[in-house]
Formats: sequence, structure tokens, C-alpha cells
Amino acid sequence: MSPSKRQRGNQFQDRIKKFLESQGWTVHNQKSVATLIKVRGQEIWTSKRNDIFGCIDLVARKGGQTPLCIQATLDHGVSKRIKELEKIPWNLACENVQVWYGKPGGEIVIKIFNGVELIELGRILRGKFYSLEGGET
Repeated sequence: MSPSKRQRGNQFQDRIKKFLESQGWTVHNQKSVATLIKVRGQEIWTSKRNDIFGCIDLVARKGGQTPLCIQATLDHGVSKRIKELEKIPWNLACENVQVWYGKPGGEIVIKIFNGVELIELGRILRGKFYSLEGGET
């Protein structure tokens, strides 16, 4: 049996957390939660979003660095992501708001939110970050 959408999303968030921790970041990973509800007398489990501000899945801090607020997704609907991020009064001079997209094959595309749009920052492939400016970091 293949993992549910919630399980895949939680696994993706775990991958991001592990990567950031390997780079010296301290990470809070806010996962979706399962809730038991009754429907027509039957108990069923349902997935409930538990995002920070309704759009952030991970918050990471590292001494001397701007804090990261990350939305992790396996869904590439860009306009939906922007609408969610636009609802929050970010202070982009003090916060780095990013969307990390999981792609087939394990690649992760990282885009930064500038208050209006998402701009590609780089990619993670096989555990290494590659900046758009060129080169591995």
C-alpha cells in the first residue's frame, strides 16, 4: 500500500528538516495531524492541516542568519502558494520566506517569496544545494 498524501507530505518535511539540520540549522517541523471523527456513526481518521499562519510548515534558525519560514509542498500550484503567503504581513527584511517543492526523483526546488512572486533560488539534488548563480554550496 502506498503512503497517503499526508504521509508523503510529512516524509517530505522530514527530508527538509534533516537537510537543514545537516547545515547547522535548528528546525521546528509543524506537521499535519490525524484526527478521529465520527461520520454516520462510524469513526474515521481525517488529516487536519496544522500549518503556522496557515501556510508555513517549517521554521529554521541559525546564528547570524535570517530565519527561514518554509512552505513545503509536493503540489506545484504556484498561484495557490502565493495567495496563502500574501495573507501574512511578513517583514521580509527580517524573514526569509521560501517554498520548497519536491519533484519526482528526489530533487527539491527552492523559491523565495519577495512579497509579490516566487523567484527560484536554487535546487537540492542528492543532498547538495546548487545555487542559480552557479555552483554547489
